[in-house]
Amino acid sequence: MSVSPETEWILVATGLIAHADGHLDGNEVERLMAMIDDRIPTESYSDWLGMLGDAAALEARYAELPSPAADQHELLLEEAWTMAMVDESENVPEIAVLERIAGGLGIASEQLSSWRASWRERERNYARRVAELLAYCLGGGQPIEGRERGRFERFVDRLPARPELRAELYALAAEPRTDADAIASECAELDRSRRVRAFRLVGRQVGRAADQDKASERFGNLVRLAGLLDTELLAL
Repeated sequence: MSVSPETEWILVATGLIAHADGHLDGNEVERLMAMIDDRIPTESYSDWLGMLGDAAALEARYAELPSPAADQHELLLEEAWTMAMVDESENVPEIAVLERIAGGLGIASEQLSSWRASWRERERNYARRVAELLAYCLGGGQPIEGRERGRFERFVDRLPARPELRAELYALAAEPRTDADAIASECAELDRSRRVRAFRLVGRQVGRAADQDKASERFGNLVRLAGLLDTELLAL
């Protein structure tokens, strides 16, 4: 089950939070895995799929995990919480598990509440930027039609977006944004790690586009406008 220590911590914490309400079915586990599968080696995927579905195994693994470095605490907690909450409203059981995990890192509940408020806004902003990027790359500002629309919607299904936002993102297939400069400018406002991850996600989809030449040209233009270097996206 070879993954980085950070990815392992995120997966275990995500699973514990997602199991908090006592129900996590196979489809939900698959969706969680899809959000982070670019960081899981193919040979480890099935093992982690089984681990995420097993609350007792997750608890045992959590008890063995070393604490991450202090400067990673918020980032890792945010990613785990965002993944676990992708199709949920925040409720008492999930918050209680998050507080237990954060408490184990020495984080006070008041600090955690403040962080959660920031995470909600960043989650919405990131998902919107990524969906807008792909919609523009696939359609060039025109509606996305046919099989490409279905692929766009499946991509949106994998983003960290709650149901009300997901509906807005689906609508981008029919009414995409048309101003590449504005799209790239707003992506440039993301912190650099999120910006790179956003373009890597979109770049993989561009590589499968029906009109790959045009989609790749639009993608390359957006990369430059957003202030990134091609070398930063080599892990596409």
